Amino acid sequence: MKVYGGALLAVLLAAGSTLATFPAAAQQLPADSLRSSTAGGQTAPADTSRSFLDRVLDVFEFDINRQAVAQRGAYPTRLVLAPIISYAPETSWGAGLGAKFLFKPRGASTDTRTSNIPVSFQYTLNKQYILYSGYTVFFNHENYLLRGNLRHSSFPQLFYGVGNNTPSSNEEIYDYRYTVIEPLLLRRIVGKLFVGGGVRHVRTSDVQLAPQSLLLDAAGQPRETGALGAVSTGLETALTYDTRDNVLNAQRGILAEITHGWYGQQLGGQFRYELTKIDVRQYFQIAGNRQHVLAYQVFGYLTGGNVPLLEHGALGAVG
Repeated sequence: MKVYGGALLAVLLAAGSTLATFPAAAQQLPADSLRSSTAGGQTAPADTSRSFLDRVLDVFEFDINRQAVAQRGAYPTRLVLAPIISYAPETSWGAGLGAKFLFKPRGASTDTRTSNIPVSFQYTLNKQYILYSGYTVFFNHENYLLRGNLRHSSFPQLFYGVGNNTPSSNEEIYDYRYTVIEPLLLRRIVGKLFVGGGVRHVRTSDVQLAPQSLLLDAAGQPRETGALGAVSTGLETALTYDTRDNVLNAQRGILAEITHGWYGQQLGGQFRYELTKIDVRQYFQIAGNRQHVLAYQVFGYLTGGNVPLLEHGALGAVG
């Protein structure tokens, strides 16, 4: 993790993908993994043309409202599970479970995209953990949009310093507990343009540093604001333009988001500062082939004021 105070971080990402786990057609009425319903609500024979990988993935999919789908054509509500395995030098081996809850509100029509609430939990051999959810919920006819982030972790990062002069020789472990609660409610104004706001609460605690840490002076006091812990609570405004065909696995469309937050002591925070986040993504289907998608992303992170350490823009950060 290399921290850059008050800097704009822009990243351009381009990738071709053959993943089509949730194709655009699934926004209307996704077929059951190995089964499809006939007109009389009967279950059709399994599709033997499906690949072995598809059949393996079906083991982790659970249709929750199959009866309602068969009886009145309700939109399928689905739970998808997936194992997580990871390794990093500062954490050792880790394992966990990820889950995605896919649904539409009752009575939703085809103009309402699929909502998703993902939750993942990971635990390492060094007794560290991450609990995370970044959710997107569309109300009926997409008149309202609820999105946000929820995170609680005890997960160290490799730290190299603040600013542009951060050589690899500075490497040390920054160990801490981290909590983020950020719900945002937006109202559709026109088309796919949403405006709204919410709150964001960030807490850094139980920080453990080496005695000779770059973040401590000769007297053992922190060199950077909030290096030994911080609590921040602020109000956010948000603007979102989202034409993606599928939130989980977009194949075409644009996502442009900007949020601006004001943080101070009025809501229980310790520091006064402002934070702006910009996220722009666009997805293209290559030559009309649904299985190949080209995408790019531009991300900006700007801060000003008395900004706590972990609220600065960073390269290589987990959160």
